[in-house]
Parts: sequence; structure tokens; C-alpha cells
Amino acid sequence: MVNKKAKVWLEMGIEDLEVAELTFNSARYMHTAFMCQQAIEKAVKAIYVFNFNKVPPRKHDLLSLFKDAGLYSEIKRSQWKPILAKLSSLYILARYPDDLERNDIKVNKDNAKELLSTTKEVIAWLKTKMK
Repeated sequence: MVNKKAKVWLEMGIEDLEVAELTFNSARYMHTAFMCQQAIEKAVKAIYVFNFNKVPPRKHDLLSLFKDAGLYSEIKRSQWKPILAKLSSLYILARYPDDLERNDIKVNKDNAKELLSTTKEVIAWLKTKMK
């Protein structure tokens, strides 16, 4: 039986993924990136709660959260690692308007599509870890 708190975290992550899809379809690509980060963060925190039955750490760096949840070794060599790092950096940048004008962090349709696609893969994989 899945811990009720872990299930709530996962449901919140899935809802954020749905919002990411909506923002992508509305051409709000920075918001897509932000919601993708939030979706994965909450899903990883679900795994943390599932594995340890404790309140997850209050942090947002995805790679660090994967380590805390005991999953880092499984993603260390995967194609997801650079995407997770990028999502973590975009989470911070999306919160500060001055940074949004930098050309090196612009999120366009193509990279938002890649972020969304990878987020869907990661969420699907994380869901299998709660069985």
C-alpha cells in the first residue's frame, strides 16, 4: 500500500505536468520549463516519502533530490541528467525577472518540447518506483 502522503506528492506532480502541457500549448515556454521542474520535484519527493516515510527536504535542485531519494545512481549515466540540471537552473531563473532577458536561458518551442517530453518519461519512471 502506497503511503498516503507519498501519493499526494505524486498527484501534485502529475497535476503540475498537466499544467506544463497547458502552458506548452499556449506557447508559454518558460512556464512550461518551470512546471516541468515542479512536476519532477514533487514526484521525486513522493519517492522520498515512499522510501523513508519522512518529510522530504525543502530544496529544489533535482539532482540533489534524486540523491536524497536514493535514485541518483539510476540516473547518473542516463540522458536525463543534463535535462534535470537544466530544469533546476531554469527553476531559479524563472523566478527572477532580470534573468529572463538573458539570451542564453531563453526557452523556445523546441527546447520546451524536449523538456516536456523528458519530464513525461521521468514521471512515468518514478511512478514505477512506488509499487
